Amino acid sequence: EANRLFRRSLEGTEARLGPDHPETLTFVNNLAELAKTQEHYELAIKLHRRVLAGREPHHIVEGLFKAFARATDFACQHDPRIAGQIPSTKGKL
Repeated sequence: EANRLFRRSLEGTEARLGPDHPETLTFVNNLAELAKTQEHYELAIKLHRRVLAGREPHHIVEGLFKAFARATDFACQHDPRIAGQIPSTKGKL
């Protein structure tokens, strides 16, 4: 339901303001966040790329920081496959 409402709002905003307007890109960013929470990662990446391609520098920087934060979060998460071991790349590189 939320997905449908975001898309409807995005369509209206896009028609009214254009595809690169900051408000439109805010809707795109919100839709990307929703896609991520629903584990639709390919769609989330596609939408975040659209935000990065926008002309508003604020959205470009915001997208970069979010991508860096997500990558850092993923890299720092506990990996159950190596429970009880200290992570190491020794002998693997």
